[in-house]
Amino acid sequence: MADSLGRLAQNQADASGNAGLSQSRTNLRQHVASVSEVPMPLAWIHELEDLGWDDLLPTRLLDATESVLQGNEMTPGIALPVVDQLRRRLATFTEALQSTTTGLTKLEVSPRRLQPGECALQMLIPRSAHQAALDGLQRDLRDMGTFLTPFQEMASGGSVESPTVISLESSDFGILVLINQLDVAANVADLLSRLMQAFDHIRRWRELWKESRDIPFGEDIEADMERRSEDHMNQAIEDIVSRVIDAQTDALARLPLDRRAEVKTHLKVSVNLAKSKIAAGYGLDVLIEPPTSASANESNTESSALREQIQLSRRPGGYRLGPGETYPPLALEDSEDDSP
Repeated sequence: MADSLGRLAQNQADASGNAGLSQSRTNLRQHVASVSEVPMPLAWIHELEDLGWDDLLPTRLLDATESVLQGNEMTPGIALPVVDQLRRRLATFTEALQSTTTGLTKLEVSPRRLQPGECALQMLIPRSAHQAALDGLQRDLRDMGTFLTPFQEMASGGSVESPTVISLESSDFGILVLINQLDVAANVADLLSRLMQAFDHIRRWRELWKESRDIPFGEDIEADMERRSEDHMNQAIEDIVSRVIDAQTDALARLPLDRRAEVKTHLKVSVNLAKSKIAAGYGLDVLIEPPTSASANESNTESSALREQIQLSRRPGGYRLGPGETYPPLALEDSEDDSP
């Protein structure tokens, strides 16, 4: 891409330069689309953000490249140094990563990877949540089990096994637990996706509120806006629970009669628990490893549909608030001194 831009910077009519640039952009989009199908663990993304390399994450790299190209279609000489800097930065990072991987391999240090067809729930815990205290970590582990229980019970028809922890990570603590049922993973991904949509709506309200802070609405209207924000989230939770129940009618029917109402109640507890974690700065994600071509599940239409549902529900970077974002978002403090 940089070579094509270089030719176009010297001669915008260069046919090979235009063709090369077009093909490079197509190749980049296709590559990003292919690697995005295999989700990166949320803890890895967070580490890259802390180290300042997150601009090289596939979707962010594509966005940055497309932005500079679209803004300088008639001036390739301006786009060239930006794209060339991204190229050199990516090469530096790739070389360092390959060197590190080679060293760890020689030391026989390797991560626990998901096996083909496996799926897992990941939770990234901000260190500020409980300052690495053991009782706080134990509570978070219990919360993950509590969150998954109603989905497991519906999927299995009653029996629930404690999830298996397959990875613990430090820095900001990351917990990865195995989800044995694909339909559980699909329901969890759909729930978290819809919960984040509610956070997105409230975020937009916050942005509008910031833009209008110079207008003297009065305390009554401000309080009403805060109530509406919380009402919107509460209604979103009710809608999510109703959707899960409607989608799991057959699964609920398999449960003993005395358990159905309890599972429905537990579903609301799970959604509120997820909301509370995300609002407190936690990150959640559903990871799935595609089956191998030789797997029997590969030809299972239902399993393929569930995997596709999970991929469609996923968010790049997981289900979490943006950097510096807080909830409830309308409880704003003055970040700048407006006095002369």
